[in-house]
Amino acid sequence: MASDFWSSTQNTQWRYTKSQLQDWQDDLGKEDVHLIRQWPLPENRLLNIYLQQQIAKLGKRFQVHQPILGTAMIFVRRFYLKIQIRKTNPYLLLVTAFYLACKVEETPHHIKTVLTEARHLWSDFISPLTGILGECEFLLISEINAQLVVHHPFRPLKELSQMFGLSEEEYGLACCFINDHYATNLPFLYPPHIIAVAAVSAVLTIRPSLGVLSAAGPLVRNPPAITSTTNQMQTSAQNKTQKLKLWLVESDVDVEGVIDCVQEMVSLYVIWEQYSEKECRDHINRFWFHSHNDNIRPTQSQNSYNWAYSKRSEPNKDQITQITQVVEDDALSKPMETAIPVKDSDDDDGTRALV
Repeated sequence: MASDFWSSTQNTQWRYTKSQLQDWQDDLGKEDVHLIRQWPLPENRLLNIYLQQQIAKLGKRFQVHQPILGTAMIFVRRFYLKIQIRKTNPYLLLVTAFYLACKVEETPHHIKTVLTEARHLWSDFISPLTGILGECEFLLISEINAQLVVHHPFRPLKELSQMFGLSEEEYGLACCFINDHYATNLPFLYPPHIIAVAAVSAVLTIRPSLGVLSAAGPLVRNPPAITSTTNQMQTSAQNKTQKLKLWLVESDVDVEGVIDCVQEMVSLYVIWEQYSEKECRDHINRFWFHSHNDNIRPTQSQNSYNWAYSKRSEPNKDQITQITQVVEDDALSKPMETAIPVKDSDDDDGTRALV
């Protein structure tokens, strides 16, 4: 496990340029042109907002810390860099990513507990068979090359908050910024500390004048209200902004990267006005039920792909026995599989999922 971002696979294997990401998307679009034309989806960022909200709904049932939800969303985004979403059961993937993220972040929950809570949310899409979730977990790990360590901007944000003396409200809005950035391509473009600096910059510069962040956040339904500021508060904000500018000049931080992050987030909040949860849900339901009814399957022959791409195909007895045996053998080799209480630690950022 890499102890820092720069030596981690997140930096060496999962950072791209904008053109590279566009190439990935174009290549996926060329694979199944007929599916894309027949079942159009909302703009990628709107679809990511929807997926992130669904993960947040599941996370709320477990009261997990925000980095777990961020890790789960990163797993989902990495998977869909390689696999066309129209070929999958997105809800099964979301549950699998959450289940895996809990184990990676050392806050595991029992597979049956995760399935039970998930079926309360998406009973039509999630099978009660634990073997299916276990098989999908193996598929997810394989597609992301077993590179599971994810570094988040929350830790550098805490350090920056202390450095610049952010108020509780300002720190909360900066966390909103970070929560929301998972719906963009920023996690694939910039290291966590750049995103954290961008969050602080947005809070201290854009928010006081434009209030851009006041309506932000799939994970924050009721962000702190922007109240009328007194002269003393305005002076304090100006001092913090001036201190930030001087620090950026003197440090080696990629200022152009910070600016690009802020601009990308402002663009996200603008398009957020077009977001409709019902529309995204209807689009996903439409193509998924179509795939089931017409028995569309991917070209891979492995059983794991069949489970990931369709929940409703009934397994035969031999398949159930085989999958169950694999999951049980894996469980015996993983004592962390059982649920344990959440413990606060020095690595914890202190934020929990806010819905």
